Formats: sequence, C-alpha cells, structure tokens
Amino acid sequence: SLRRDIAAGLHADHAVQPDQIVAGAGSDDILDILIRLLGPRHIVISTPTFGMYDFLGKIQGARMVDVPREPGTFAVRVGAVCEAIRAHDASLVFLPSPNNPTGNVLSADDVRTLCAERC
Repeated sequence: SLRRDIAAGLHADHAVQPDQIVAGAGSDDILDILIRLLGPRHIVISTPTFGMYDFLGKIQGARMVDVPREPGTFAVRVGAVCEAIRAHDASLVFLPSPNNPTGNVLSADDVRTLCAERC
C-alpha cells in the first residue's frame, strides 16, 4: 500500500509506521482529513493565515479561536497562543512555518514552547 511504502522509506531515519501515515490529494484534502480524524471542539489559529484552516474547521463544527499576529511584523504571539490553548482546551493548533500569506517563520524555541502545551 502507499502508506506502507512511505513508512518503509522513512523508517530508517524516523521509525515511522504505516498507521502514522495519512495520504491525500493535496494540502486542503489532508487538512480536511486531519480535522475529521481528530474531531476537535476548538482549533487555535493566528491570523492572517491560510484561509482553509478556518473554513474546514467551521465545516466540521469546531470553534475557531483566533490569536491575531502582531500588527506590522505578523509575528506569532506565542504566549497568547499558549494561553488560548489552555483557556479553550484546544486539541488542534494551526501555525504554519513559513506562514501563508506573511512568510513568517517560527523559531525552534517558539516551536518547543508551543509543543510543550501538548494539545
């Protein structure tokens, strides 16, 4: 199967199993599958960002929690995102890096801080 072949190609470096692979027809399809699989009640986003996060989340009945980026620089307000995750018990966060449409990139430290929230 496709999932088995992808996992075999990644296994040597990353120990990936076939049941950890999700394949789809482009990013919109993968996002839709991800939201359907997880069934989150709350999704945190940070606008401006890719519009499909909001669209697909709402279609699946999730409440979208927006933590707007810093005006002018469009930097992610990491502390505010962490607070939103805790306040809403969010089980899914979309923070692309680089972000679409701003091009902002999250630092490794910011990613570690966000991952520590374990949503």
